[in-house]
Amino acid sequence: HVVGQVQTFDPEGNNVTYSIVGGDPNAQFAINATTGIITVAKPTIDYESTPQFLLQVKAQDNGSPSNSRTATITVNILDLNE
Repeated sequence: HVVGQVQTFDPEGNNVTYSIVGGDPNAQFAINATTGIITVAKPTIDYESTPQFLLQVKAQDNGSPSNSRTATITVNILDLNE
């Protein structure tokens, strides 16, 4: 399942890659390094134990020297009747 997408651009035209660098201790989510699309990696997320994730997502260009920025992405989990 797609959770969302992060996007940025490099003013010098360098390629940008994305990675999750924090806020996901059990690797519940994955990010496509090229597109920035965030997906659910493990379908067993428990709302009662973790109703919200604050993912730290890093965008880094391939310039020389390389530049990067990190942003917090909030993922709210919906409570389903099991």
